[in-house]
Amino acid sequence: MIKILPSPDRAFSCRQAHRRGMQTLKNWVALRPELASKLGPMQKKAFLWYDKTQAEAVIPRLHDVGCWVYFPLLKENPAYPERTKILAGRPKLQGKRFIEAVHCSSMYTFASSVINGLTPGPLPGKKGLKGVFVYQTHSTAEHAKSSSGYAMYDALCSCGHHIFFAPRYLLDVPEWRLGEGGRPYSAGEGQWALQPGTFHLRGVFIHIMTPQDLHELSPEHPASSLWYECGRWSPPYEIKP
Repeated sequence: MIKILPSPDRAFSCRQAHRRGMQTLKNWVALRPELASKLGPMQKKAFLWYDKTQAEAVIPRLHDVGCWVYFPLLKENPAYPERTKILAGRPKLQGKRFIEAVHCSSMYTFASSVINGLTPGPLPGKKGLKGVFVYQTHSTAEHAKSSSGYAMYDALCSCGHHIFFAPRYLLDVPEWRLGEGGRPYSAGEGQWALQPGTFHLRGVFIHIMTPQDLHELSPEHPASSLWYECGRWSPPYEIKP
C-alpha cells in the first residue's frame, strides 16, 4: 500500500503527469500485442455516471478528478445476439433493452479480461453469490462511490513521479437475461452478480491519477467521494491471457 502525499514539485503539474500517464499506458498496451489487437485507438473521454436522483452525468469529486481515457473493443466480447443494431452508440434488439453497467478491477486483469472475457472469481461474494459484480451506470452517486471501491490503482512505472491507473469495464447487459434460469443476481445496494455470457464487454475506461489527484480524494479529505487503494506494479501478478 502506498501512502499518498502531495508532490512538492509544483513544476510537474497534474496536466503534464496526465499526458505522461497516457503515453505510459499506450506503451504498456503496445507491449501486449494480443491485447492491442483487440482494442481501438485510445481516446480521452469523460466517464459518465447518470445519477437518477440529481440527473448528473459526472459525479463531483469522483469523476471530475484525474484523467479518463477509453479503449473501445473492436468487437464486443462476447458478440451481441444476432440482429442487434447499434444506434447512437447503443445496442438495440427488436425493442429489447440493454442496460449499461460497469465492473471495476485492477490493471492485473486488463489483458486477460479483454482477450478472454470477464469471469467470476473462485469464491462466492456478497450474499454468497458467484458472478462478475457490477453496478448500473444509471443509478445513484452512492452506488458510484461504492463501485469505485472495487478499483485498485497501480503505478505501472515510476519516472520520479508515481502515476496510477485503474480500469472500469463497460458492459451492456441484456435486461431480459437478468435472473436467467431463476438464478439470483441481486447482491443488494444496487450491485448485481452476472454470469458469463449474460453481458457484453464493449470497452474499457482507464482512470489516470497523480499523487496530487489522490491526495485531494484521500479518505482524510472532507470532500472525498472516491474509495481507492494504490499499489506498486508487480509483473508476476498480472493474469496472463
